Amino acid sequence: MKKISLMLLSIAFVTTGFASSTTTLRFATNATYPPFVSVNDKGQMIGFGIDVVNALCQQMKVKCEITDTAWDSLIPALMIGKYDAIFGGLSITKKRAKVVDFTKPYYKNAATFIINKDKPLTLTQKGMQGKVIGYQQGNTFGSYITSNYGTAVKLKAYPSPALAFMDLKAGRINALILDRPVAVSLLKAEKTRQYVTQGQLHDQAFGIGNGIAVKKGNTILQNQLNQAIDRLEENGTLTKLTYKWFN
Repeated sequence: MKKISLMLLSIAFVTTGFASSTTTLRFATNATYPPFVSVNDKGQMIGFGIDVVNALCQQMKVKCEITDTAWDSLIPALMIGKYDAIFGGLSITKKRAKVVDFTKPYYKNAATFIINKDKPLTLTQKGMQGKVIGYQQGNTFGSYITSNYGTAVKLKAYPSPALAFMDLKAGRINALILDRPVAVSLLKAEKTRQYVTQGQLHDQAFGIGNGIAVKKGNTILQNQLNQAIDRLEENGTLTKLTYKWFN
């Protein structure tokens, strides 16, 4: 488990306005999802999500502590109060909104497949019959595949996109479905021309965009984060960060 700690101070929320300058907000993410969040060769967490959270904390005048943990433990840990908020390619969906509260979306996402260019997919019920599709466990893409192709497709979950891509190269899966920026980043890092993206997918299964989740009922922090997101939209910070990481 990796941790970025700017300062360890007690948690103390105020009932109006932004959290006080003596507050430390405990964020958690899973740093295996570049360009949203990853770990560089110096052991530092970087990415669009990291920059957004740091900008939000600066706007709110609070200290940030960001912990890297397993993707499938993020929501359970938030629910028991281990963290104040979670983020990192986290789609706002109706299913998740039953157990956590979300901020407004700060990024609208689309998905794509990574395939061997010599073995393109035919995205029909018949064409997908018997195909094995990899995805990162805990995200929304498994639901998308199931709702569109049912039992025609076999799903295989992985802890990270990198591990799924290894199986794609080994021929153990036929394709990998990811957020489009993640897929592009992965292929760029792999420096391969044999594997390419196919399609740009938009579906209600992916939710209304990426947001930050807080514990159910924590409306104070939810409202503070929403106000900060509004300010980052108004002053152009979100646009600059989007171009920095996705352009």
